[in-house]
Formats: sequence, C-alpha cells, structure tokens
Amino acid sequence: FRMAAECARNALAEKVVDNKEDSEKFRLDLMNIARTTLSSKILSQDKEHFAKLAVDAVMRLKVNGDYPTNNESSFGGFSK
Repeated sequence: FRMAAECARNALAEKVVDNKEDSEKFRLDLMNIARTTLSSKILSQDKEHFAKLAVDAVMRLKVNGDYPTNNESSFGGFSK
C-alpha cells in the first residue's frame, strides 16, 4: 500500500501546475475544484453559485501579492 501511495504521489507531483501567477487560470482552477467538491453535496443544484462565492472569497485572500499557503492564515500569521 505504501509503495503504491508513493508511486501515485510521485506521478501527481510530476503533473502539478501552479497557476497562481495567472489570475484567470487560477480562478478557473479554483472554480473546477469548487464545482467538483459541490457536485456530491446537497448544494449540487446550485453548485455554480456556491462555487463562485467560494472562489471570490479565496481570490480576496491575496496578501502582499501572493496567496496564503496551507501553513499561513490570511492575516499574516501562521496556524499550527
């Protein structure tokens, strides 16, 4: 199992694309993620609306020209 997980992780790492420098591509990536997440939820009928709300919120988090990472809060601190 661990070998398969490592192989899958390596394959994904080779394919990853970071679009945060291109706001239109970044927004499209976020919309696709939000739509996918909402597809199986009770909100699936209104997934476009809620996906747009979520993406707009994330796009507003840009601080000092960059977006917070998993370890940073949008207020400039770090969460542990």
